[in-house]
Amino acid sequence: LVENLLSVSKLGVGRLEISYRPVELKPLLERVLQTLQSKVQDKRGFDLEIRMGLAPVWADPDKLEQVFLNLVDNAV
Repeated sequence: LVENLLSVSKLGVGRLEISYRPVELKPLLERVLQTLQSKVQDKRGFDLEIRMGLAPVWADPDKLEQVFLNLVDNAV
């Protein structure tokens, strides 16, 4: 939570550094699921499907992982 607030603060003053590069979504999403494994296991009816053959996206991998962590955590 504190890290998220710091990121938002840096974004507001234009000091958030973003390093764009091609990012494979499948390994990134698998790391997100691994991080949230204990929360996801306790929820019945929660299912996340990662489709094969996703094209890489141009993004900052750390920031994108943080976004997906927040989204999946909120969904759980």
